[in-house]
Amino acid sequence: DEVRDIEVDIETRIKCIPFISRFLPTLERLHFGGKNEDGEDVEGFAPADGYFFEGEDMYPNDGPWASMKAFIDMLSGAYGVVLFSSRLKISGLTCPNNCNAMFGGGTCTTCQRACKSFPLESVVAFESKCSSISNARSGRPYGLDVCLTVAEVERIIESRPGGKELLRSDARLLRLLGSGRRWELKSDD
Repeated sequence: DEVRDIEVDIETRIKCIPFISRFLPTLERLHFGGKNEDGEDVEGFAPADGYFFEGEDMYPNDGPWASMKAFIDMLSGAYGVVLFSSRLKISGLTCPNNCNAMFGGGTCTTCQRACKSFPLESVVAFESKCSSISNARSGRPYGLDVCLTVAEVERIIESRPGGKELLRSDARLLRLLGSGRRWELKSDD
């Protein structure tokens, strides 16, 4: 498999939030991804695998990583100042810090900020530590893939108004059961 960086230039990133806001309040879904010039799927707006290749060597491509984190921060800011409606569902984004988090690196403030700013219904559906890969490859939509553990995401959700109730809701349990993953539920004993 050939892996290529798909970089969105700074002018496009600067114009993205104002462009999206032109379609508010009727915009309900926003997916970052699509097809390349050969008609092949682009797996999200950042590499779903969390790393880049140059020849035979893996290397951290810090420039695009920093700009991707800045873009996610801009989306968090748009939710934070209520420019984006809580009904707007964003999919197809991956924190580039997932590579570092998978190999023992720390978590980032970008993902923490997103968990505190995006709507609760979106945050509860966030992917964790590159778990979006199978969804991206099969064409299923996925929410932001953060570099936080599921436990860290849930702690942030619990700290938000309505978060505890959402985590304990029947709807969330049904979503977890329907996600095709094996989950272990621990009792409160």
